[in-house]
Amino acid sequence: MAFFFWRRPRLDGQVIADSNEFTVGRPLPPFKPDSDFVPPRGGSAVVSILKRARSKSGSRVALVGPAGVGKSQLAIEYCCQADEVFRLPLVFWIGAETRERFLGDLRSIADLLDIRDYGTTEPGVPQRVAQWLLNPSNGPWFLVLDGVTKADVLSCSDGEPTTLGNDSGARRRDFLHLLSNVSHGSILVTTTDKDTALALGIKSSDIVPVRAMSAGPAVKLLLKKLGDHDQHSKQDDMELVKTLEYNPLAIVQAAAYISRHTLPISVNAYLQERKRNKTSIRALFQEQSHQFRRDCSASDYIKACWRPVIEFLKPSCKDLTPAAALLSFMSFFDRDHIPKSLAESRRSGADESVVTESDQGHQSDLQTDEPPPLGDGSNQYFTDASERDVQDLLDAGLIAKGNPGVFSMHQLVQLAVRHWLKDNRHFEYFESQFICWMGRNFPTGRYENWDTCRRLYPHVQEMTRHRPTDAELLGKQAQVLCHASLYQYQLEMGYPDQAIDVLQQARETSLDQNHPDILAIECELATVYRDRGRLQTAEGQFSKLLSVCTEILGGDHPLTLNCKANLVTTYLHLKECAQAEDLGVEVVNLRQSRLGKEHADTLRSELNLASAYYLQNMWEDARKLQVHVVETSKQKSKISDLIGDSMEDLAITENYMGRKTSAVRLLQGSITVRSMQPGSKKEDIIWARNILSEWRRQLLESGRQRPQRKRAGHPRGRSRRIRLRKEKNPSVP
Repeated sequence: MAFFFWRRPRLDGQVIADSNEFTVGRPLPPFKPDSDFVPPRGGSAVVSILKRARSKSGSRVALVGPAGVGKSQLAIEYCCQADEVFRLPLVFWIGAETRERFLGDLRSIADLLDIRDYGTTEPGVPQRVAQWLLNPSNGPWFLVLDGVTKADVLSCSDGEPTTLGNDSGARRRDFLHLLSNVSHGSILVTTTDKDTALALGIKSSDIVPVRAMSAGPAVKLLLKKLGDHDQHSKQDDMELVKTLEYNPLAIVQAAAYISRHTLPISVNAYLQERKRNKTSIRALFQEQSHQFRRDCSASDYIKACWRPVIEFLKPSCKDLTPAAALLSFMSFFDRDHIPKSLAESRRSGADESVVTESDQGHQSDLQTDEPPPLGDGSNQYFTDASERDVQDLLDAGLIAKGNPGVFSMHQLVQLAVRHWLKDNRHFEYFESQFICWMGRNFPTGRYENWDTCRRLYPHVQEMTRHRPTDAELLGKQAQVLCHASLYQYQLEMGYPDQAIDVLQQARETSLDQNHPDILAIECELATVYRDRGRLQTAEGQFSKLLSVCTEILGGDHPLTLNCKANLVTTYLHLKECAQAEDLGVEVVNLRQSRLGKEHADTLRSELNLASAYYLQNMWEDARKLQVHVVETSKQKSKISDLIGDSMEDLAITENYMGRKTSAVRLLQGSITVRSMQPGSKKEDIIWARNILSEWRRQLLESGRQRPQRKRAGHPRGRSRRIRLRKEKNPSVP
């Protein structure tokens, strides 16, 4: 997970900043420093190189070594001591195991630095963050890129990562190459592959090999982790660390297993048991060992270090204990962002920490009732989960405390648990539980839900790797992908194609292809098409859906009405104003009768109808509706985005009709409302400010004399500035 801090960071997560700097109240690295930390082999070389980074800004260093030897832990320890070791005011940490995680962490940093722009013509997030880092006034800084699996993960190009070369011979534009000439910042990369470090432009002399410990430090680490455990001898300790090939991760896991074993166990007994089961452990990890991009020498001790995972799950092959079930459920989430509330949510049937106050008005999208298990419902895995079970997982080293509100799980633990679940026929159950949980908790992409969407978005990326065969699960998965696409449509990422693919599978599997749930998902997908600019496709999809919904559900059903409202917005984009007017009048009348004249959805429909009038030069009709929406939204709905939209539309109409003083006042009010509105797009505010400056200039030049009937463009200025107001799909019983 991305993080950064300013000036004198403290280990308790608080930040002390100079008065002329802003403060970000976030914890330091993704993990707290380990009081039992013992540097791995190569750690002393890292210290000297990091000290050189302090005295010589602009350095590029890579820590290279197999999984589990402590590269990330080494980086964390020195980041936590940044004020003493580096004397640098700003430190960044970015996960780079996958492209999705890399881009997600960059977005978090861009948001915290307030440099993110949603305009379609602006550079992507990697370029914007790089531009900020290139500014000498923002230095000095220290950047950690943790767990880089391959150089293409850091590519700044759109679409799939490119290879190192192309036909033109031009150098690949990755994130580090953009920063290649920076002299006011230093970069530390951790990776398992030396070739990856070289591909990133790091010199061979700055690549530090990090290997397993020597015997002395390995025993020291084992003794620290065993604590006051007295069933061991020096000879047993030496044999154990040798058997584990002095790998620190394997040592930590073995010590946790010995200390937390149900019955007292000695180090010698653990050694004998490990030897007896060595073959089965090797077989467990043989299938996907290539995923870790490690050298072959790492094989044995990585297989050995996860014996505690199997032993933790093994006693519950038939009936999982609550702790084992909780670990199994957690293994399906993004391993760096596992919500701490999972245990509580399984007991109470609702995840209260995920559903924020802003989501309470959208319970049709965030149902809190626990669905019955798909399959054998006799296993009540989570009903007895408790804080003790969570503590057992922490004590066993199977999960760790990360940033506030989340746990983390090592990649190898996650893989081991999933393999065990497949071997013992529990995988499909927990897969279904994970998808159902996401379906209940991932809300629509409306701006008031953005905080929840941001926190759950990493798990969407994990969910895309699953393809269940059950039609109901496929429908829930497609719904989540649609919501995620609507949340991210203004960025370079989203899941419209995957959502379409999942929906197609749901159609083929479902016995009733016109089921209301399927129709609701298709309406979501049509909205994705519209938001992505595929207007003709969206129009065809909405028209088809409207016909089907009218026939099956009736003309006044919420889903039918929702399709009509979305079709009106699509017509406005296509400049099909007459059709937008006819259908818009129908939507307004239906919503007034069903929801009331002061309901926010009714007012939005009236604002769309006013846009249709405006585009047909029906100024008085447009102004009448816009005035009504402005006054009613201020008095009744008090929804900031509706107030800002209606004031901006009315300002443009007033300006065209020659009422420039009123237009300036309204547009200034709209800008004020938008500036205080969470989720407002900067490009909307910038556009409005530019128009406001032009109007004021015209007003001064005219001396408030003869009004000028100069058209400023239809509402939102350009066709794309018609607000993409996503109509919320109702829940269908």
